[in-house]
Amino acid sequence: MDKETFLSELVLALDCEQDLKNDLILNDLEEWDSLGILSTIELIERCNSDVDLESIKNAKCINDLIYLAGIDNG
Repeated sequence: MDKETFLSELVLALDCEQDLKNDLILNDLEEWDSLGILSTIELIERCNSDVDLESIKNAKCINDLIYLAGIDNG
């Protein structure tokens, strides 16, 4: 999965209406709640990356999620 597709899928997973930018702080998103976190874990696992809850909890911004998904952010 490429970065653009990941971001599009993340919008769907979080059920949010705004564009997600790399530097967007996750705690600023109303949708970044327990359901959003579980949906994000599922999305990252679809990228063939293993992720644990602690890594997700330590993520601060969208860019951290891209990194956890193993997507080249270049």
